[in-house]
Amino acid sequence: MSGMKTTLIKGLNKLMLTCDGASLLMDQSGFVKLSCIKWTQLKMHLMVCEFCRDYLKQSHIINSHLAHMGSVEAKNLTWKLTEDQKMRLAEVVEKQLNKP
Repeated sequence: MSGMKTTLIKGLNKLMLTCDGASLLMDQSGFVKLSCIKWTQLKMHLMVCEFCRDYLKQSHIINSHLAHMGSVEAKNLTWKLTEDQKMRLAEVVEKQLNKP
């Protein structure tokens, strides 16, 4: 392999995220604005990784339904779902994922 090609591949490897890194950025993006570089890295990863695109969809579904459940304790910001809420959330996610 030529030196230029090797350098290019090494540079791309530094830019590309692992799935773990991408999932962390997806979760962080719900709370803080990502830097331009991190946002670009995430978008590049999502273009090539079907599993992370699915994770992002699932995460959006879960977050939107958790927001409507109103189970946040303001003083310590922990989520507490009842068993019924957990089952309803699982059903909603399953329905959304099986939509044609």
